[in-house]
Amino acid sequence: MLLVDGKHFYVGSANFDWRALTQVKELGASVYNCSCLAEDMQKIFDVYWFMGKPNQSLPHQWPMKYSTSFNRFTPLKVQLNNTRSTVYLARDWSQDNSETDHKTTTRLITRQQRDWSQDNSETGHKTTVRLITRQQRD
Repeated sequence: MLLVDGKHFYVGSANFDWRALTQVKELGASVYNCSCLAEDMQKIFDVYWFMGKPNQSLPHQWPMKYSTSFNRFTPLKVQLNNTRSTVYLARDWSQDNSETDHKTTTRLITRQQRDWSQDNSETGHKTTVRLITRQQRD
């Protein structure tokens, strides 16, 4: 996960070594100019930071400050390339009505994906979502 300026981020399975970029199948998404999803990604990062503290244990109930705005039942509604779509960020723990990342990733892999772009007339910014796949080379 990489977060930049509270509006751009990348999330994916790629590690920063040569095998991740050339030898194995990896999956990732880059999102540009989307502060609402970047805010949710920041909350997910904050949970990982919280759990990385020495001797930390899972809380019985997660504090509300870690709740994301968008989830399986209330996804962000967007129109990308004239196609109505919904989006939310899955994670590896289920705090509220969100779906785990395993279920979401499996569903994404089985569907055809591509780049989507949308111009925001209010801000003048263009939001781009790109699903990146890399397959093992023979």
